[in-house]
Amino acid sequence: MHRFKVDNTACTRCGRCVATCSRGALSIKDEVGVVIDITRCYECQHCFAVCPQAAISIFGLNPELDSTDFEVSDLPDRHSLELLLRARRSVRSYRQRNIDQETILRLLHTVANAPTAMNNRGLVFDVIGSLEEMHRFREHLMQSLVEYSQEVGFTPEQQILAVSTREWLNSRKDLIFRTAPHLLIISADRDNPVASLHDVIIALSYFELLATAHGIGTTWCGRLKYALELLPGYKKDIMSNQTNDYYCMLFGLPAVHFMRTVNRDNAARINILL
Repeated sequence: MHRFKVDNTACTRCGRCVATCSRGALSIKDEVGVVIDITRCYECQHCFAVCPQAAISIFGLNPELDSTDFEVSDLPDRHSLELLLRARRSVRSYRQRNIDQETILRLLHTVANAPTAMNNRGLVFDVIGSLEEMHRFREHLMQSLVEYSQEVGFTPEQQILAVSTREWLNSRKDLIFRTAPHLLIISADRDNPVASLHDVIIALSYFELLATAHGIGTTWCGRLKYALELLPGYKKDIMSNQTNDYYCMLFGLPAVHFMRTVNRDNAARINILL
């Protein structure tokens, strides 16, 4: 399964792969060079990434075809990254246009590289990829919320859904989906021994920033999660993974363009121990 290979004609036995392996799975044997104890392998691919000679292959990956060489100077400079973080906005007004599937897949394949607890990588991405499917899902869910409000009624703790349903019923104002053309739900795999909402939130944060860099707007959609928990039958419609460790994000091309950053530098309480 690991298919660990070393090109001994290129390997200089510099030991970087051994030093960077946090599980101690690698060692250098005088007779054969770098070897791996697969029972200790964390599957992090650090050895693959750190080798200056591109001499290591694992999981059948080819350093020349399946990865990208880079220097620190190739990464976004701190000013660009700071601007991205400050310029990110929650978008609640979207153009009624589909994002092409190739772009969506590129975003998700990149986000699949986000860190997960114990390097488990047990996340599932479910996407509504078209305006037509989003419209169908929105209409059905909102109609069910209207029926729920009339037949059962919302409790005081469910007022956020009560307001959303009332606005939809009175004026078809969409406070849940915000007319977004696409929806992403990331969930932690049910079979993941460390299934955690933390992994989900990290991956969605990666997606949000990457989407912003692509000119795509996003907004975290807690109202939808409230609705799915109230009407769990709809989870089966859009989630291939029936778990409670999930969260929702709307996305699409923004209908508005923000002209400047905001300033929240003092929004957090900062304590530094010296």
